[in-house]
Amino acid sequence: MPVVLRDYSAGELMKTLSVDEKGFQVIDYTDLNGRTILHKVQTDISNSNTYIGWLCTYYVYDDFGRLRVTITPSLVEKIAQANNWSITSEQLNGLCYRYEYDQRSRQWANKSPGKAWVYIVYDKKDRQVFVQDGNLAAQASSQWIGTIYDELNRPIQTGVLYYSGNRSQLQALVDAQSTSTTSISIGVNSQDSIAANLMINQRQTGRTSYKATSTIIFESDFNNETTAEFTAEIVSPTSITYSGNQLVNANPIPPGLTFVPLSFNFYDHYAFTGKTFTQTYNTQLDAGTNNYADPVSAQATSLVNGKLTGTRVKIIENPSDLSKGGWLENVHFYDAIGRSLQTQHDNYKGGLDIVTSRYGFAGEIVSSYQVHTNTSANIKNMTVKTNWNYDHVGRLLDIRKNVNTAPERIIARYVYDAMGQLLTKKIGQKRVDANTLSADAMEEQQYSYNIRGWLKGINWDYTTDVSRTKPQANKWFAMDLSYDWGFDSSQYNGSITGQRWQNAGDKAERAFGYDYDGAGRFMKADFRQYFSSNWQNTDGSGFTIDYSVKMGADGVNTGSAYDANGNILKMQQWGLKLNQSPQVDNLTYHYSTDNNLLKNVVDGVNDTQTVLGDFKTSSLHPHASNTSPSRNDYVFDRNGNIIKDLNKDLGNASNNGVEYSPYTGLPYRIKKYNPAVNGGIGSDIEYVYDAAG
Repeated sequence: MPVVLRDYSAGELMKTLSVDEKGFQVIDYTDLNGRTILHKVQTDISNSNTYIGWLCTYYVYDDFGRLRVTITPSLVEKIAQANNWSITSEQLNGLCYRYEYDQRSRQWANKSPGKAWVYIVYDKKDRQVFVQDGNLAAQASSQWIGTIYDELNRPIQTGVLYYSGNRSQLQALVDAQSTSTTSISIGVNSQDSIAANLMINQRQTGRTSYKATSTIIFESDFNNETTAEFTAEIVSPTSITYSGNQLVNANPIPPGLTFVPLSFNFYDHYAFTGKTFTQTYNTQLDAGTNNYADPVSAQATSLVNGKLTGTRVKIIENPSDLSKGGWLENVHFYDAIGRSLQTQHDNYKGGLDIVTSRYGFAGEIVSSYQVHTNTSANIKNMTVKTNWNYDHVGRLLDIRKNVNTAPERIIARYVYDAMGQLLTKKIGQKRVDANTLSADAMEEQQYSYNIRGWLKGINWDYTTDVSRTKPQANKWFAMDLSYDWGFDSSQYNGSITGQRWQNAGDKAERAFGYDYDGAGRFMKADFRQYFSSNWQNTDGSGFTIDYSVKMGADGVNTGSAYDANGNILKMQQWGLKLNQSPQVDNLTYHYSTDNNLLKNVVDGVNDTQTVLGDFKTSSLHPHASNTSPSRNDYVFDRNGNIIKDLNKDLGNASNNGVEYSPYTGLPYRIKKYNPAVNGGIGSDIEYVYDAAG
């Protein structure tokens, strides 16, 4: 970490000060090279102290002008209050952003607060070839995500490298690799065209067979026609093996190490695939009301140099075993001027999805035709045709769809004002009867704007009543937004002061009035309803209704609501329960020492049986009665992902509840624990992603 041994002298820093409409200041100090040294945001206008009442962020650079450390406001506050500008290693890891560079000024490592280091390896052309985050490093076999390039620096492969050495050792191995272009062979199996597991809840008339490679389940609501004849059959899996070669420039994979591909990109040709362009659906692509739509190309161009022509992406069915799961192939076909004419991509559940597009003269898509087919499983084609119609300046006028052979339906229609702002949106179409659609929209939304072009209202009437504005009649929903007037705490910087709204149910007008602190952080929302010509918290039946929210102790004191890094410290919320509005949340948040990781949330009015959607500590929580700040409710992995939440029974005292794929960073498995259930797991959900997420 760089160490600054002196103060800046007079004339070495430039101060830039901006003041908002309420008098709160933002100050930036920059050095003579234009680098920001200190960024200050005022939260307490009554305090002019150097640090108290300000959110301060320091930026530390090395002798080469490279950003090395960002000191976040929470840490600045700690060391300023201690009057000791000394940072511990725990504070550096938990409250600072850090960056490391090599002799070529390439960033080879970076660290975010509360996360493990991310390491980067480059080849001799300064291309990023390997990356390792905390979860990859923690695998049983230390792993790196790798990227392989062609001689035009285009990524052609990604995959997982198994290597147990450190970053410097791997960098040395990559530096020793040849920079020449070589050919490598590739071979993968495509996804089976027949689904492994088939669940059927609706009969397709005329279908004669159902096939799967593992299980077929007819659900309880499945009903077939009286004369139906069909078979259900478990068949052997079938797949197509693709093989070929790719030209790799400066292959970074050291000899003797295992590299498992996760994706392939193909450019300039179609030799990698057996898919070909089909013009079968061209006749479905009409121009709609667009006057200058280009005709649909009868064939795709073969002049695709520089174009991405296809990809193959691995299906990660089990992150612990990359040998499982097939591959999904996507192929892109282009017209003579390089626009995407057709895409064909494999479907995870089997079959093929084809999307063909037609364009207008200006390059906008005017229609598309999507077809899903799975002939191997005897699934009838599912088709969706979409039309987009534009006016003479390219503004969208309407969207129309046809699903299979059903009549065309208008999804939305748009009308604009002279400034180009959306004036009216008409949604859907009403039905005359079961078989006939009306030209009338299901809902018409009228948009209003203030003089700055900010949205003012939807379906709100500003003209018919001089005493007060009100919702338009006979609308499903209406809303009015206020910025600088109409509520107690006016805002002048674009933040919303309050909103009023009405729905078609009881037609009661309701409102929230908002307030913020000097940094623009939400502080409170006061709720009212309009009854008997007054804004109050009582409805026509005398029931108290209140959905107010307060941050901190009172919705005013920002220091009790947030810490300097913006982490919530306390939140209160009211709700409707048995015709009254008691406080349903009184939450106090506690964080681990010297980092931003949430440790626990204690609800002062916890109700384990609530179904209101408010926060609750589960009755199965092993320490539910312990409201101490030392209670551990949450556990995070090395990448900062939550892996245990005892309030939601995601995990228990000895087990985590969420598992992540180290290759996508997405949750792979979520387990909800319940000791009353056999095995102790109440529900177990697994997600399947491809390598692209």
